[in-house]
Amino acid sequence: MTSPSYSEFSAGDSMLGYIYQCEYALYHLLDRDNPAKQISIETTDDVVSDGLEGDPQTLLQLKLHRHNEENKAASLTDRNPDIWKTIRVWATHIHSSRLDPSITDFVLMTTAPEPSDERSFAYLLSPKGASSKRNPLIALPRLTKLAREISDDANLSDTGILKKGAEAYLLLKKDQRINLVKNMTVVTSSPSIIGLRKKIDQRLKASGGTDEVHGQFVEGVVGWWYGACISHLHGRGKHPITFEALSRKIAELAQSLTLSSLPAYDLDETLDNKAMDALRTRTFVRQIVEVGYRSGGDFLMSAMLDFYKADAHRKRWIEELRVDDIDIRNFEGELRSRWRIYFGSVELECDDCAISSDPESGYRKLGQRILKDTLGTHSPSLKGFDASFLARGSYHILANGKRPVIGWHPLWRDRFYKEESDT
Repeated sequence: MTSPSYSEFSAGDSMLGYIYQCEYALYHLLDRDNPAKQISIETTDDVVSDGLEGDPQTLLQLKLHRHNEENKAASLTDRNPDIWKTIRVWATHIHSSRLDPSITDFVLMTTAPEPSDERSFAYLLSPKGASSKRNPLIALPRLTKLAREISDDANLSDTGILKKGAEAYLLLKKDQRINLVKNMTVVTSSPSIIGLRKKIDQRLKASGGTDEVHGQFVEGVVGWWYGACISHLHGRGKHPITFEALSRKIAELAQSLTLSSLPAYDLDETLDNKAMDALRTRTFVRQIVEVGYRSGGDFLMSAMLDFYKADAHRKRWIEELRVDDIDIRNFEGELRSRWRIYFGSVELECDDCAISSDPESGYRKLGQRILKDTLGTHSPSLKGFDASFLARGSYHILANGKRPVIGWHPLWRDRFYKEESDT
């Protein structure tokens, strides 16, 4: 079966372009070296970044070109349609007085490679840096001359991208052209859409969460971001997406994932005969049998499995330094508090049992109720880990040993708690 071909009528490239805008907007807002207060998409430009107080507004035109080893993108030339389409957008806004070029940064970002011609104005408007050949003073007359050549070129369509861009530029006043070129930057070899996501991932690494939950953290941030972008676009850009909102969401996700950062381990869901025989001698099992449950019954089998899984997880978390003694003590303290509620609720009925004709039968029924109510209640979590087996198994751990701290039978202390002198 042959794979479906990529249709010439497909909107795939346009869709990728819009996705790229959203992805880059997030990447840009995460940049704290060049902090932005808020960002807009598809308003005055592809992406509009409002800097902190006193910083200029930045307009970004993003040009995504899909290419691979067999289909490499051509380097940026002075007659590249991307350049003149971008200049037309900016010049139109300036000419209509919607933009002041003296207080605005204009950035064209393209995945196309750097121009090979060092005399090209795209090269002369490269980003500032130690090795940059940026020189707007030389780029200005070159751009103006080229705009006139394109405008006068009878071989070019009057409605084509080049002519419309050149004419929009030439309509600007001299001081507007000077400020536009002075504040214009052409960034080539921008990351691909796949590369951009990797860079977003890197920027989010320092924002919170452990390595184990980093994937969930990134998915959470990006998922929220796309929801924010949809709302922003639906409102036609009336409400920019702020860094404050983004940072608040990052903090919330980091906190929630840190709280639930304890991993679950793959353990057998059944116990072999040897393991069950060893567990049957434990105090917590004897306590359950004492209130009337059968030693080979399903309830006891379930209790032994909960004990085994909870004990294995707790020991491994301690070994891996994910929890400490204080975490365990606080968790067990909450469990004991809940047990006391149910144990204390039968005190008066215990007095009646003591004077009945069959006190032991009454005690067992009360013990069954204490056990059922305690294990069935909504239990606290340990650092966000709330798998039900953990609480149930931890109750059994508290009911275990020579000196258990909880019990089910109303007389559990007399029957199972051994003082130091008894051992």
